[in-house]
Amino acid sequence: MISYHGDIYLDVPYDENNHPLYVQVRDYLENPDDTMRFDTMSFWYLPLEKAMVNTHHDEPDFWEKWAADF
Repeated sequence: MISYHGDIYLDVPYDENNHPLYVQVRDYLENPDDTMRFDTMSFWYLPLEKAMVNTHHDEPDFWEKWAADF
């Protein structure tokens, strides 16, 4: 079992050329040479379909039921 590592999901389209919010997030997290500005952080593109694979974990009582069967 792995505990929460501080991951967050930002609903921002991956579009380096035309989406100002993506550019703002990228420029905050990355240096101009594409290295990370913060050495304890990584910046990933994750398609929505992949991000939704474990949505059942958000169902009411999911973790209680999981722990009971552990």
